[in-house]
Amino acid sequence: MKIDKNLNLTFSVGEIPAFHTPISFPLFQQHSLILADFFAKTMESYFAHSAIAHSLFVSLYTVEGKLAEKADALIKDLTRSTFFYITGKPAPVGFETAVNDKLIDEEDASEVLSHLIFFTETLRINSATMENAERNLSKLAGASFISLPVMDWHNSLLTAKETENTPTTG
Repeated sequence: MKIDKNLNLTFSVGEIPAFHTPISFPLFQQHSLILADFFAKTMESYFAHSAIAHSLFVSLYTVEGKLAEKADALIKDLTRSTFFYITGKPAPVGFETAVNDKLIDEEDASEVLSHLIFFTETLRINSATMENAERNLSKLAGASFISLPVMDWHNSLLTAKETENTPTTG
């Protein structure tokens, strides 16, 4: 997980590069109560939190087998600004498309959602300053900060090229 100077989150799902732009401050304000509630309820498991945030979130906010309306709205807003760079596709693919077209599986989707929930919660609730965000995210989730903007990061990625099939050796 890497975070650029504009606080865009970049990460990989298997070999698929992805990036997420943080939700805007007005959107954060709209979801702040559920994020603060989630943060308060999961504080004691915070160090393991980045890996299991989505599972915890679903278990806490599922009512009668369905994700509560406010929780579902937060997930939709987080995924709306998450994109994957799929080899052979001319443009980045959105989260919903990647899941619906089975470009990422259910387990990978849950892992991505864990990153997004943890990142948003740590960035917006647990960090009053950029320095605190850097310290908290790097300490708790193994994130590192990079100076490249997202498109420069994307352009620096190796692109897969088709190769001839070669015989395997035993």
